[in-house]
Amino acid sequence: MSYSTSLEQNLYSYYDSHVRQQSVVGTFWFKDDAVLQDANCSWGAQLPCEVGGEEVFGFSFSKDLPVVGVSAYRCSFVDGRDCSAVDGPYDVSQKGVAWKMQDVVYGQDSRYNMRAGDFYFRTGDICDFQAFTSYTHTWGNAEISEVNIGWGSLGVVVANSNNYWTKSMAGSTSNC
Repeated sequence: MSYSTSLEQNLYSYYDSHVRQQSVVGTFWFKDDAVLQDANCSWGAQLPCEVGGEEVFGFSFSKDLPVVGVSAYRCSFVDGRDCSAVDGPYDVSQKGVAWKMQDVVYGQDSRYNMRAGDFYFRTGDICDFQAFTSYTHTWGNAEISEVNIGWGSLGVVVANSNNYWTKSMAGSTSNC
C-alpha cells in the first residue's frame, strides 16, 4: 500500500494589498504511483473505481480568522495538468477549512484524479498567524467518521480500519 512519503505538500501565504486580503495556498501531489495500489479495482473491473474511503485535506490556523472565500481543485495528468473544482468544503470556520471527497482511479495510469491539488483560503486584512495543512489518505475498508478543525490541527477519525495515513505540515508565520 502507499505511504505518506509518496505525498509532497507545500504551504504558503501572501498578502494582496490591492484587495487587502491574506491568501493561504496549499498544494499536494503524489510523486509516484504507489497510491494506485490502494485501489479497490480488480482486473477487469468496471472503471472508474474507488480507492478505499474518502480523502480529507485542508487548513487550520493558529487563531481565528475571518473567512472571505475558500476554493479547492483536484487534478490529474491527462494531457498535461487537468484540474476541476472540488465541491464545497465539508466544514469551514474561522479555525480553518476541510474538504472530504472520494478518491477515484480511472485506470492504472496517470488518470488518477487525486494526483495533485491546490486549495485556497482567503481572509480579511489579517496578519501574524500561522497556517497548517493536513492530508489524510485511506484505502481498504477505512471510513472517515469525523473531522474536527482546531487551532493548529485538523483531526480526522478513521473507523473500521487502520488502513490510512495522515501527513501534515506547518507553514511559516504570515505577515503583511
